[in-house]
Amino acid sequence: MIAATIDSNGIEASVAQYRSLRTGNPNGFNFREAELSRLGAELLRQKKTNEAITVLKLNAEQYPQSFSVFDSLGDAYVAAGNTAEAMRNYQQSVTLFPDNQNSSASNSMSSTKVCKRTSIKCCRWAAFMLNAFIFLLLVMGGAILLRS
Repeated sequence: MIAATIDSNGIEASVAQYRSLRTGNPNGFNFREAELSRLGAELLRQKKTNEAITVLKLNAEQYPQSFSVFDSLGDAYVAAGNTAEAMRNYQQSVTLFPDNQNSSASNSMSSTKVCKRTSIKCCRWAAFMLNAFIFLLLVMGGAILLRS
């Protein structure tokens, strides 16, 4: 139902609808964490990153003790290119993960995850820049040869 509202009336209307249904008819619909997580993941697959972030933020608001919710929100921020927010949410996820609350390794996990998830973009960017540099060298080299 919320997904259909996103498509027909936009993300703001769907959030308002969710809040209204949750308060007005809490037993009439499935308001489990997994439902919003699935919707957020589906929106990410559809490249609707802003909508996914809004849905996953709503999920984090509804389930603030769930490490999984913050992990998914971090993934959405990576997809949006917002590394700072991704790190903040991954760190919150690690903080909430019961088995790793006091682990020093868990503190570095969030930065490792961001690096792994953004490395493909970084590699593509580096390849693009290298190609641009080579192109400029060829153009400039050609211009120098023409002047001689």
